[in-house]
Amino acid sequence: MLAAIRRTLSPGHGIKEAFISGTIQEAAMRLLLFILAIGVACVGIGNRAEAQNYPWCAYYDGGMDGGTNCGFTTFEQCMATASGLGSNCQPNTQYQPPPGPHSTLRVQRRYPH
Repeated sequence: MLAAIRRTLSPGHGIKEAFISGTIQEAAMRLLLFILAIGVACVGIGNRAEAQNYPWCAYYDGGMDGGTNCGFTTFEQCMATASGLGSNCQPNTQYQPPPGPHSTLRVQRRYPH
């Protein structure tokens, strides 16, 4: 720190030059802080993450001890992914359809779970 002050106040670098360079550094720091604040605000305004809400789940490796993937819109899609993996598909008990009107046409399930 002392060496920096000596370099700043050495011949050819008077107090005026030290003040000007300090002001430039301060302005640069303020600009950097402003840009950082804008970046944080943009990230904070973005959409929040939400859990998947699909009607079918694949249960891998025997149910409770294995993994679960509740990202399927149809039973067929779930079974296509689960086939060959020793998995099974069941309705998602946490599924809530989106608000608004829904079609009255109801597709009959293959397995009444």
